[in-house]
Amino acid sequence: MVLRKETALQIKDLLKKNPHGLSISEIVRALRINRNTAGRYLENLLVSGQVEMRKFGMAKIYTPSQRVPLSAVLSISSELVVQLDKNLRIIFINEPFLDLIGTEEKDVLGKNIEYTPVALIFDEEFAGFIERIREGIAGKEWAGEIALNTKDIIVFCRIAPTVFEDGRRGVSVILEDITERKKGERALQESEATARALLNAPTDSVFLTDTRGVMLDLNDTAALRLKKPKADLIGILADTPLPEDVARLRRRMISQVLKTKQMVRFEDERDGTWFDTVAYPIIVDHGEVRRIAIISRDITERKKAEQALRESEERYKTLVDISPDAVIIHEEGKIIFLNPSALAIFGAKTTEEMVGKNVFDFIHPDFRNAIRKNIEKDLNGEITPPIELHMLRLDGKTIDVEGRGVKTTFSGRPAIQIAIRDITDHKHAEEELRIRERQLSSIYSNVPDKLFYLSLEPGNLFRFLTVNQSFLDSLHLPEDQVVGKCVDEVIHEPLFSRVREKCCRAILERKTIQWEEVRDYPVGKIFEDWHITAVFDERGHPTNLIGSIHDNTSHRLVEEALRASEERLRLLLDMTEDLIFMQDPEGRYLYFNAPARYGVSREMMIGSTPYDILDREAADKIVERVKNVAKTGRRIQEESPFVWKGQVLWFSDSLSPIENANGTITAVVTVSQNITERKRAEIALHENEQLCKRLLEQSFDAIDQFLGRDGGS
Repeated sequence: MVLRKETALQIKDLLKKNPHGLSISEIVRALRINRNTAGRYLENLLVSGQVEMRKFGMAKIYTPSQRVPLSAVLSISSELVVQLDKNLRIIFINEPFLDLIGTEEKDVLGKNIEYTPVALIFDEEFAGFIERIREGIAGKEWAGEIALNTKDIIVFCRIAPTVFEDGRRGVSVILEDITERKKGERALQESEATARALLNAPTDSVFLTDTRGVMLDLNDTAALRLKKPKADLIGILADTPLPEDVARLRRRMISQVLKTKQMVRFEDERDGTWFDTVAYPIIVDHGEVRRIAIISRDITERKKAEQALRESEERYKTLVDISPDAVIIHEEGKIIFLNPSALAIFGAKTTEEMVGKNVFDFIHPDFRNAIRKNIEKDLNGEITPPIELHMLRLDGKTIDVEGRGVKTTFSGRPAIQIAIRDITDHKHAEEELRIRERQLSSIYSNVPDKLFYLSLEPGNLFRFLTVNQSFLDSLHLPEDQVVGKCVDEVIHEPLFSRVREKCCRAILERKTIQWEEVRDYPVGKIFEDWHITAVFDERGHPTNLIGSIHDNTSHRLVEEALRASEERLRLLLDMTEDLIFMQDPEGRYLYFNAPARYGVSREMMIGSTPYDILDREAADKIVERVKNVAKTGRRIQEESPFVWKGQVLWFSDSLSPIENANGTITAVVTVSQNITERKRAEIALHENEQLCKRLLEQSFDAIDQFLGRDGGS
């Protein structure tokens, strides 16, 4: 917002007349302006540094700024400073900057910087310079080095978003001449080349040679590896103690260094040991190479690590191939790899049916824009969260999946790897769960609670600040006869004494106090559940009390009906063939539907943990799964073997989190289907197929032998 000078001046003049400061309420009363308007003006004046603010208790006190104007500071700065508004017009420029561009202030002030001598000074760097200025106006800071070739200098440039005194936004550009410093750094780097080679590599072999390759010096590590005293090595050719093939490489390296005046590197292997050798030119006498530093490092362990990495990549590929999740890699949207699980999810029989196609052909149109944005983030190295979406099989059928992409490389080029899990069945189960949750929520939302808010301010102790309609209806009083009144004026003895005592406890104990009130009416007893909670400010002082009254009469009826419903549900769950059990986030069993089927009692299960009934390895796996679901809130579905009483049983497990009304995960439900027979059948089928294959192969061999004998007779 651009400040109106009149209003801004009025606020500043008012603050100058009151140097001890004013609150926003006092400013509003004095100037007769809207509170929100005053707040926006004060915010802009704060940002531009024209006023200051301090807190006094809960109030904010504004005073005139005592800071020196920014323009005065910039004018005496030895750095090169220019300030631009959002239209790139120069609104301030100091003398050092004017000296750089060789002009006077009157010739550039108020002009667009693109049409001033600045463009000529920056030359090829100007386009990038202007782009960073535009980003600065948009709020993005930048700092970096710029070479001004036209002046043969190097500057360190800082571009900072700026809000000027009139509320306008722009940028401040500050240049620091670092030419001499850069020259010094280059000289220092050249002078330190030899020292770095000789001193910073105590575990490396280091040689110093002349341009012919004659050793002038070497370190102890080099002499130890060559197994000769240093005195015997200085003065001979550096390649003399080396095997002939390595010596040829060393001579070629020295020749390359002399020719290019650049660092040269090569790797060689000697009797199972790998070395990485680097030659540095030491340049003296008008840029001519006079000395060469050679550093040779044992990289055998690195080579072993590289080999291990290659083997790891092979193992990773194997894991991807057997992964139950679909894995797809695409480059610029074109599918270049997919694993067998991906073929199964999309209903493809061969990779040729999908490789080469655009990945967006398999994404439902409603989700394509979101996926495009995620791909852009993935390519930029951002971590994108998993997303649920609809995808299309080859037969056109829509499936619900959970997918996540990550940047990777494939054949040396950037690509996106996505992992996809079919959650169609889970979505149906979730929808059924949501329906039940909505039904349960509807039951509780129709139970009206009576709410009230009490003051604890001195002079207004226990005075009603606000109440809801249910509270008023319970008292049969209008709002003006309750709000603003003390509790004893609305609630009479003996109830008032109990309420006051509970309020005091809530303050002293700093916790919610709960109790039940039972009242007798002609229609029967009414049960009310009361809650009182104290509210404290940032200093720990009590400021208010919040109370709620819940009519438990109907709730008890609902509870009874709910218990009956849960009993019916328990009976149904006990009859199902699937195992259904509930655990808290630490793995403790809260419910188990069919203990007798596996030879355990319900009493044995409830309250126990997997460690009480299983071996540690199996218990660790179950508890880890439960903790993972409780922590992430994500469902898990997997098939796993399980040893129970000497038998290997297979189960298909589906773990889902259970949240309370506050969204906190309080338990994890596992639905476990015994698939042992199916697994045994699969194993038996596989063994039969292998047996048939061997029998067929033996039969073909017998036929070939028979035909061969017949042909020779």
